[in-house]
Amino acid sequence: MSKDSNVVDIRISVSPLYVLITLRDSKDGTEREVCTLATYLHGAIAEEYHLDVLDDQRRIFDIAMGAPSRVFEFRNKKARNNVTPVYTREQLADVRRLVRGKSRLQLGAEARVEESPVTKIYRRNKGKQFWVSYPYRVAVAHVLLEHGVLVGEAHDTGSLYVDRPSE
Repeated sequence: MSKDSNVVDIRISVSPLYVLITLRDSKDGTEREVCTLATYLHGAIAEEYHLDVLDDQRRIFDIAMGAPSRVFEFRNKKARNNVTPVYTREQLADVRRLVRGKSRLQLGAEARVEESPVTKIYRRNKGKQFWVSYPYRVAVAHVLLEHGVLVGEAHDTGSLYVDRPSE
């Protein structure tokens, strides 16, 4: 927030943060916690409510913040597709198993290093090239968020970055 308490500074970044939300299926009412980029959620809300992603940023922010317990139900197919998880429940379970027993501090430290056990879940050096699994990268972001590690997608690198809001 700025000095004027009525103004919210909203920025859309090329290196956006991930968020955990709960998606409710409008047909059967089932719910699933998913990880998605904040910008994808922003776009889904804009699509669902027929808002402009730039001109209506404040309204989109208010809708996102007003969702009880971060539960979202998108009836518009395009909006729903914007936040549909790219990883499977099995991939998420794999990541949870691979990081089991690690503290928030350990996970945050490993997520900051290119060749760590955490980053190797979704990214590996292969000579002069990298192998990157987008579904596993988002599953890793999901687990990091569950452990209290604020994480985003680093622009054009195929990596996650750990946000340090206190620095």
